[in-house]
Amino acid sequence: METVIDFFSRFVVTLSAAVLVGKVVYFNFFVSPVLNRILEPESRVKVTGALFPRYYYLGIVCGLVIAVAGSMLQLQFQRWVAVGTGTVVIAIDAVCRFYFLPRLNGLKSVIEQMPREEQKGSREQQEWKKLHKFALRLNFVVLVAGLILIGRMS
Repeated sequence: METVIDFFSRFVVTLSAAVLVGKVVYFNFFVSPVLNRILEPESRVKVTGALFPRYYYLGIVCGLVIAVAGSMLQLQFQRWVAVGTGTVVIAIDAVCRFYFLPRLNGLKSVIEQMPREEQKGSREQQEWKKLHKFALRLNFVVLVAGLILIGRMS
């Protein structure tokens, strides 16, 4: 028989995973494409500079909630899946927030100060694209981890 603590823990884990999945889907598939389409580069940098630190902090908080609530689950397999997923999400979003985001913003600033004709093939532009692609892949890992966790908690 399921205890109240186990039921509540599964609910909190599932809810946090849903917020995590929603965060990734909403920002990556709705907000970012719209911002890239309608804003000038200077405005886009300001807006994304304000949004994405919060985006990653939300992921870190969701990962922490998942890990803590998951540690209270009765079934050992569910407990390990939740704690492991929460820990992975914390690690990925922390690396994105504290390494990738500052590095990408710094490179973007350098690139935007270059003359237009030098920007395309520059070392900074190539590094920015490489880091950005890797950060997007990490976001995809968070999305998949959240979806798997929702499935395991159901």
